[in-house]
Amino acid sequence: VKDPVTRMPIRADDFQDNINFDDITKLYLFDKKLRQLLMDAIERIEIHVRSIIAHELGRLDPLAYQKECYINPNVMKEKKRGDNCNYSLWDEWTVVQRARVLKSKEDCIVWHKKRNRKIPFWVVIGCWDFGLMSKFLPSASSLLQFTGRFPCRSFLLWLFYYLMRLRRVNLR
Repeated sequence: VKDPVTRMPIRADDFQDNINFDDITKLYLFDKKLRQLLMDAIERIEIHVRSIIAHELGRLDPLAYQKECYINPNVMKEKKRGDNCNYSLWDEWTVVQRARVLKSKEDCIVWHKKRNRKIPFWVVIGCWDFGLMSKFLPSASSLLQFTGRFPCRSFLLWLFYYLMRLRRVNLR
């Protein structure tokens, strides 16, 4: 039923049998608490995985994030833009990553920028999200297998896939 003037639906206090507003409120609060717990768990896992990737790749090369040899080979594939201009997802990723560093207000990044120093991997990864970090996964995971930190590459891919999906679901 719509209001004749505003043409907006008219809300009624009619609920299905055995449902009342208190039940709806309890369900909403439960859902809110569950989302908070889920985000807390995702954040802890994200920070842990981020620190492992930063440590392992930073140990190989402090500026590994600037070098294509450490990134997922699928990211190297060229894409076509208008006017037959080719670019790679690496180029796109680099632009996004640099923008994150420029906007970052994290103390370590600010410290390096003020002193005009190169920012090492373990510092710069602090301003990344799962999207930026996931581009390093296939090559990073193969390196991590040798450290014994993760059982296999497929575990990392699974973890990132589901954590990214959970983030999307939680933000809705």
